[in-house]
Amino acid sequence: MTLLFQSTEVSRCGGVTLREVAYCGATLINNQYILTAGHCIPDMQTSGLGNFRVWIGTNFITDLASDFDDYLDLEISEIKSHPKFDFETAEYDVALIKVSEPIKFSKRVRPICLTQPEENTLVGKIGVITGWGSLTLTTPTEEELKESDVVIVTNEECKKNYTTVDIPVLDTMLCGSVMTLDGQDPCKGDSGGPLMLKVKNRITQIGIISHGQGCSSPAFPTIFSRMSKFIEWIQQNTQDALYCRGSF
Repeated sequence: MTLLFQSTEVSRCGGVTLREVAYCGATLINNQYILTAGHCIPDMQTSGLGNFRVWIGTNFITDLASDFDDYLDLEISEIKSHPKFDFETAEYDVALIKVSEPIKFSKRVRPICLTQPEENTLVGKIGVITGWGSLTLTTPTEEELKESDVVIVTNEECKKNYTTVDIPVLDTMLCGSVMTLDGQDPCKGDSGGPLMLKVKNRITQIGIISHGQGCSSPAFPTIFSRMSKFIEWIQQNTQDALYCRGSF
């Protein structure tokens, strides 16, 4: 992706790392849980949670000493993907990561809100995606957090080209297209990151980066997991946590 994300907003964005290399994006949603994509979970289970960490509150995923003093480098204690997650179709592509100890919020480390706007108001709105993912399929993941603007499109429009490559666009999904020619679609390492939108003067998460066709294909919008479809499951599985006021 392109453009450095504003340091005032990085507090909500996190990264799951494998040996200090960006593995998946994530978002801090409360004082104990991180939200990511379901397809990030199988490799974590296979490789062992001890090989992965969650970093929050930093623009840089390797040289932390040169960034901010109050970033968090967290151990993972538990992972849980949605019980209906389908790896083949990417339906219900959402998962929760529980960290080893409760997080103390600060100016730079705070949860994103999960207040969901009305579904019929999303199309045409401009959201923001973030991540440390690669710029191309053949390059390494980035060390510096990047962002791109995306415009929300209808699922019907999204389906037009995806039907030609046999990729389903389902009701549990949301689509968005990059707005400029130099904008960068999500690529490897960006999965699980947030699609964010300002709702009533709050930054809220409306989607989770899920999948697409290649890393920079203008004809194919990015497909996100639609947050409104998972709010109840998230709430049921994080009842011991503290959220942004008004999230539910």
